Amino acid sequence: MDKVEKAESYKAKAKMVFNTGETPQEYDVEVWHMKPHFYRVHLKHAEDKQSQMIIRNDEGVFVLTPALNKSFRFQSD
Repeated sequence: MDKVEKAESYKAKAKMVFNTGETPQEYDVEVWHMKPHFYRVHLKHAEDKQSQMIIRNDEGVFVLTPALNKSFRFQSD
């Protein structure tokens, strides 16, 4: 069995650019995943440092926006 197939979890980093509007918006992205279905995605704006997190745990899927001091829970299967 291949190392990737045996992995129980992983962490990845990336840069994402949205080319909408007049100025491209760049985000730093970190993704954590743990089998069977848990994850955390952290998006941070490269310039103004605002961020948002999407979290999937046993209780559901949540979107956290620290700058607004808000969290939202979504129904998921």
